[in-house]
Amino acid sequence: MDVQDLVGIGFGPSNMGLAIALKEDFASQTAGRKLIFLEGKTTHSWHHPMMLPNAKMQISFMKDLCFLRNPASAYTFVNYLHQQQRLARFANLRDFNPSRKEFDDYLRWVACQFSDITRYASRVEAVLPVEHRGQVTHLDVRVRNTLTQDMSTLRTRNLVLAIGGQPVMPVKYEHPHVFHSSSFLQRITQYDNSRPQRFMVVGAGQSAAEIYQYLIDRFPSAEVRVVCSGIGFKQADDSAYINEIFDHAMVDRFFNLNERERSALLSRHHDSNYAVADLALIEQLYREEYEASIGDNRQRFGMLKFSRLISLSHDQGIHAQLRSTLDGHEYSYEADVVVFATGYHRRQNHTLLKAVSPWLAGSEDQPRLTRSYTLATHESFAPRIYIQGMSEATHGLSDTLLSVISRRSHDIARDFVEQSTMQPVHQEPVL
Repeated sequence: MDVQDLVGIGFGPSNMGLAIALKEDFASQTAGRKLIFLEGKTTHSWHHPMMLPNAKMQISFMKDLCFLRNPASAYTFVNYLHQQQRLARFANLRDFNPSRKEFDDYLRWVACQFSDITRYASRVEAVLPVEHRGQVTHLDVRVRNTLTQDMSTLRTRNLVLAIGGQPVMPVKYEHPHVFHSSSFLQRITQYDNSRPQRFMVVGAGQSAAEIYQYLIDRFPSAEVRVVCSGIGFKQADDSAYINEIFDHAMVDRFFNLNERERSALLSRHHDSNYAVADLALIEQLYREEYEASIGDNRQRFGMLKFSRLISLSHDQGIHAQLRSTLDGHEYSYEADVVVFATGYHRRQNHTLLKAVSPWLAGSEDQPRLTRSYTLATHESFAPRIYIQGMSEATHGLSDTLLSVISRRSHDIARDFVEQSTMQPVHQEPVL
């Protein structure tokens, strides 16, 4: 069996950044090494089910896949604009934040340049240890071709997991009209925008605000309500000093704290990243609610404030049981469609790694990570497993964001190169 030096699971922004860092920073060291990235989708796709019209990025274009590490890189957003002959026009916008549509096109442009080491329609279903004389020497990656359903196995010396987050549904309920925002644009097409329907959005962050606005605008006959545990949408704290919490320099500072200190820092700056929305969008929504309240007609949209969803059931419609976060009083609301804009979880103890968990250091629920984003393992375990975008508890608030991808990619690439120099390029596969 042929042996890979590195297999990457997922080819979203994190592993794209790694591919760039390996190519630009360590080209000579990786010459002759076998690298491949596996992506379950059939083609590049980045948050397409939430690619709402006019939605903008919440960070500067300079926090792309490589600019902060290497401004002269051929893979920067600026060079993308230059290649697309839009650089001058973009500059005329005087806007640091491109649309999501344009950033997605940038990512597609990057992805196309790494087609030689990328395999699409390849869903990884298991990662298995390969043991030899009491040592785990390699990993077998079991892959399903999503077009043909054929199974294959890749053997590798190292693995990097960058699969993004899994949708969080705080109330478990199976129903065709109850779904997560991660599939919003796919699911919303089944509803007639001329019918008087009742939509309920659960959440208080940017996605909830964007979906709320979309439903108000696109479904003029519908009633739209947002379930929010507070008084309404809260402004994201994106001031200059606070934004330093997302700088690469904070990673070392955060990693060197003890667990209690890390938890306190995460809590202190939680509202810079979670359950918050852009001020411009908040002001626009508040204005629309105010204008809709003028006159004798019943306001068809608004927020169910200080409320938390407790349960769902259905009869003619969907019955939502809500509880006040102020006094605990419970009440009900009837809806036809419920959309959970309740974020994602990113766990290091991912099910793909279940078979190798006996060799991981730390607890079963929380494996231990090194500064170089590798899972700490026992001495009898030789492969390195790198984790991208699942390390907020140890590496800080920036870990799930684009902000540190360029520098994190270099950290991982450097560690991979340093440890892989100990391995010969051509090694007989372990049987």
